[in-house]
Parts: sequence; C-alpha cells; structure tokens
Amino acid sequence: MMALLSKHGVTKAEAAGGGPSGGPMKARVRMRGPGSGGAPGGTPELYFGDPDGIVVQLQDPGYCGGGGVLGHVCPAIEPAPSKGLLAVRDLNHFTMNVSDPGRANKFYQDVFGLSIRSYQGPTAPTLAIGPDQQFLMFTGGGGGRAGATPAPPRRASINHVCLTMDGFNVEQIQKALESYGIRPREAPAGPAAPMRHYVSMRMENRGGAKEGTPGYLGNTCS
Repeated sequence: MMALLSKHGVTKAEAAGGGPSGGPMKARVRMRGPGSGGAPGGTPELYFGDPDGIVVQLQDPGYCGGGGVLGHVCPAIEPAPSKGLLAVRDLNHFTMNVSDPGRANKFYQDVFGLSIRSYQGPTAPTLAIGPDQQFLMFTGGGGGRAGATPAPPRRASINHVCLTMDGFNVEQIQKALESYGIRPREAPAGPAAPMRHYVSMRMENRGGAKEGTPGYLGNTCS
C-alpha cells in the first residue's frame, strides 16, 4: 500500500512528529502491540495524511480494532449498561472542511477510484464508499463575494459525522436530545455551542427537496 500511495505523492514519514500520519501527504505504519490490544508481534495500522493533513487509516475489511495480524480478533460485543435514548444503525457520511474541495475530490478519486453518489450543488459531489449509502464530502475554500478578498482559509477539519437510524423523525429526535440536556441552538449564524441541536434545511440548489431536506429523508439520488 505504501508503494501505491507513493505513486500519488504520499511519501513515508521519516520524522517522529506530525501526528499519526506524519503530516499532509505523508504516511507511516504503527505496530500496535499487545499492551494496546494488538498482536504479540504488533498489529500493523497504516495512516496517511491527505493534501490537507486529514488523517486516513487503511485496514483489512475484518478489522475491528482488536488483535491478530489484521486487527480482526475481537471478543463478543459488550452491551451498553443501559438502553440509549436513540438507536443508531450505521455510519452514513463524513463531511470535511478543506482548503480546496476540488483538489480533495480529485485526490480521493485518483487514489481510491471513488464514484459520485450524489450532488449537493453543481460543484459539490459526494464520493461513494461501498455499494450502499456511505459517502465522503469535502466543503470550504469559497471566494469572497463581488470581488471581495476571500476569507483566510480555515484549518482542515472534520465538520461532522452522520449516523443513520430507523424511524427518522425530527421532532422525536429533538425531544430525546433535549431530555438529555442538548438544547436548541440560540443563534443561526456562527458555530454552534457544545450541547446544542439544530436542523439544516438543504434546498434544491444544494441537491435537496423543493421544500428542503429533510424532505424528508434525503434518500433520492440519481
């Protein structure tokens, strides 16, 4: 895998710093030993940094964070101590803030051959992960309005993770969140404070329903 990544400009990290991957367009392998739940000789875990420094880990499909050479040896799942307020079923997508979404999309398509799942605007594709609904999306890097100076680029980061659940109903979800102390967001502009919830209505110009998505489930893709 290191040789394949090197064909796309990702080189081996030689220095110790730079996080798990060593920095943007760098890669390294961590040998996770038995003290951290790995194999006696170490469970190899490969990390690389994309053009913006977002760290990606690559593993075998059987990887469960456990022992064995492939990290696939795990005990039976330990149940939660109590029933939760909401039952989630799967990971749906990750949305990342990056300096250049076009560059990020090209990099991930070149390296992994990812197809386009849907569009949330003419230049805002979602990149399919596998045959189901999972995808990656990259946003950010917009210019200033009417010739204004563009805002300084924000540090690349994961904007949000989306989890799927059966019986999706906005009002019921909000009620459950508020019972735990997660309150409605006070101001529509700016970043949301911790322990706040809000609904974003994605309109037709961003690939949503005419009345806004949820319209209702965002499950119509061409």
